Amino acid sequence: MKTIVFARSKKQGWLTKVTDIGYTYNGSLSHNLQNNSRPRTNSEKVLYEALIAANLFSFPQYKFKLKEKTIVVDFAFPRFKLAIECDGKNHNTTIQKARDETRDKLLWLYGWRVIRFKDDFILTNVKECVEIVRDEIKVIALI
Repeated sequence: MKTIVFARSKKQGWLTKVTDIGYTYNGSLSHNLQNNSRPRTNSEKVLYEALIAANLFSFPQYKFKLKEKTIVVDFAFPRFKLAIECDGKNHNTTIQKARDETRDKLLWLYGWRVIRFKDDFILTNVKECVEIVRDEIKVIALI
């Protein structure tokens, strides 16, 4: 088991330890994370491990409240206001596409950017997914 220790800002809460299998927190982020704050699907697990291997530490199943509603995204980089969504086959329906578009617009109104990856793309091109995330963070950091 690999352990990487680092800290986030006090405003975001202190992240005390990141491991290959999950997080250890001091409790100050509990309002932002669901009880089950690990990747749920196979593609989420693959992307999560690849992001950690690339030293890109995200929060899986990140939950935050906006005025209108509570939103949970698959991965979040709160410092950069970047959300990552892993879309399975159910995201191909007309109804789900409309819901996704509404969520993306709402996040955008609050200053968040959203990157959506299809599950198949993650499983076959995980390195490219990591590079897309890294490039987006670089762009946001320059703004």
